[in-house]
Amino acid sequence: MKLLEKNPSIPRKNNRKSGANVYITNRFRQPKKSTQEPEHRVLKLMKFRVTHFDFKKDQNGYLINFTRQQIGDLTGLRVETVIRNNKSIKKKKEN
Repeated sequence: MKLLEKNPSIPRKNNRKSGANVYITNRFRQPKKSTQEPEHRVLKLMKFRVTHFDFKKDQNGYLINFTRQQIGDLTGLRVETVIRNNKSIKKKKEN
């Protein structure tokens, strides 16, 4: 308890991050979203994170630190589907 009293910003930061993840998860799992292509869902999630969370752009684009599991959890997709979509997106960017 003393630790929390000395550092009140720690629980606030944790709550803000948890709240953002719940919001994103619910937004991308709406019934109308289930008819969208999985690739579209992943790209929409990345675009949402970039526009709402102040990611900085470098010469290669944006660095968004998500694991495949986290992307799957936030979009309602299986990890295997996320892997296939990442490969597909990379292939389209190369062409």
